[in-house]
Amino acid sequence: MCVAPLQRRWHAAWTVTCFAAAVFLSSSPAVAANNDVFDTVQQWYPFEVELHASQHYDNPYTDVELHVVFTLRNRVGAEEDTHDNTMSSGLSRTGRGFWDGNNTWRIATFFAEPGNWTWSSQPVEAHSGTHHVVLDDDGLTQTGSVVVTNADTGGRDDDAAINPFVTKGALRVSADRGHLVHAGTNDSFFWVGDTAWAGATLAAEDDWQWFVRARPQ
Repeated sequence: MCVAPLQRRWHAAWTVTCFAAAVFLSSSPAVAANNDVFDTVQQWYPFEVELHASQHYDNPYTDVELHVVFTLRNRVGAEEDTHDNTMSSGLSRTGRGFWDGNNTWRIATFFAEPGNWTWSSQPVEAHSGTHHVVLDDDGLTQTGSVVVTNADTGGRDDDAAINPFVTKGALRVSADRGHLVHAGTNDSFFWVGDTAWAGATLAAEDDWQWFVRARPQ
């Protein structure tokens, strides 16, 4: 995706927020092996895929980006609404996997919509701009599918049953663009931390300098 500097900052922040929400979920994630179909995972619950690179990289953290596309093929338990593109089949979301030591990479996410989803991963050369240089790595070039059911915490007594990211949904920007809310209930969310975890490695130099200057304000 090619975005302007300011848009790029918000795009990066949204990506970090979405994946941070998955990390905050303290319940054990549903784990799918390469090319396997994981029968079901509930809406908003953590979902994780483990991949193993077939190539060696001197510095996987800085040399490789693992791009992932999640696509909703069809919804479950509801008729498709052709007037609402955010709810219809064909909905796609993009994200990134992360290096987890040695040749192991992981994709960690959650799904905001119930239905039959597919995912595909593609490793690219880091910082290759909008013209991505795709790397020849069969281990990181994978596809899979997952069936996402409606969230149901009734009768559960584990941590996920009381976790607000599960019971209320992921975070999104409010309609007035003034604060964050839970997507499932529209309840306000008080954001305490604002650490730019990936800023030093993923932000353009101008963007990073802008953040450093603006942060004290």
